[in-house]
Amino acid sequence: MNAAALTGDGAVSPGDVASGAAARGAGGARARTTWRATYQWYVVKRLVQSLIVVAIVTVLVFALLHLAMPDGPGAGLLGMQANAEQIDAFNHAHGYDLPVWHQYVNYVGQLAHGDLGDSFKLNMPVLTAIATSLPKTLLLAGLCMVIALIIALPMGIYQAVHRGKASDSALTALNFVVYSTPSFFLGLIVIIVFAQKLRWLPAIAPGGTSPWHSCSPSRGCSCCR
Repeated sequence: MNAAALTGDGAVSPGDVASGAAARGAGGARARTTWRATYQWYVVKRLVQSLIVVAIVTVLVFALLHLAMPDGPGAGLLGMQANAEQIDAFNHAHGYDLPVWHQYVNYVGQLAHGDLGDSFKLNMPVLTAIATSLPKTLLLAGLCMVIALIIALPMGIYQAVHRGKASDSALTALNFVVYSTPSFFLGLIVIIVFAQKLRWLPAIAPGGTSPWHSCSPSRGCSCCR
């Protein structure tokens, strides 16, 4: 009997098979399209939310800077020794005598071009100050990560092997104590023990970039992790 003639009960014609396959293909295509549209909408929504957050942060930072110095940035930065002429000259040189909205537009424009302004405390551009401190910061962060892994991996493996035992409970309690201890207090304890008592590590990091100079802060940071 020809397969095309099987149209009775319990039989499926080739047309039904073809239509079913087409329907499944169309359904899969719609699912992929829906997933892509959902993913794209999620990315767009997150980007818009990020832009809104950045805008709010810039407004808050700008407003707080002006509220913190009610007499103007010039008076706040130059101090009480500066006279009115010096303050006016400083404000004019840096655009602080412009309307607040104009200052904010200039501020956002500088941020958009990657200009973070100047640090009056360090007397250098902010980007230069960041670039100067970045190598030591990366070195310290890397040492923190290495020490944390050296401590955490063996401890985690040991607790996994001895799960539910007294040693596991003791290490878990120790972890809770360390995590709940304020970092500044733990840092002081590290300095007192390893720098002042044992004299194994320097209490402060000298100007060099040797990893040894960062051992004491790294150890405290890894313990806080």
